[in-house]
Amino acid sequence: MLFFFGSIPLARETDLFPKSEQFMVRMPLGLRAKIAALASANGRSMNSEVVAALENHLGSSDRLTEISDFVEDHRDNITALSELYNKVEKLERMLLDHDQQLDPMKYDRD
Repeated sequence: MLFFFGSIPLARETDLFPKSEQFMVRMPLGLRAKIAALASANGRSMNSEVVAALENHLGSSDRLTEISDFVEDHRDNITALSELYNKVEKLERMLLDHDQQLDPMKYDRD
């Protein structure tokens, strides 16, 4: 298909969209209106909004894999942090007990 400006040919459809494909989708009632509203709010076409949502969704699975791999790679450090946290809590309780022994009047006011 050729696009014209008056009688002057401008471009072929394949020149404007060289790497695009069409895909018809059935969607639940009301979803089209939601997409239209979101597209309007984001200042883009409904098609661009759907493509962005699909790319985001498909890319998020890669991101989850990256996070899972990171956690697995650092599992020892995560475990060590948990143990360190428990030791800090124990030290805080010991300090409080020690402080109460040194100055019992300070804690008897309640």
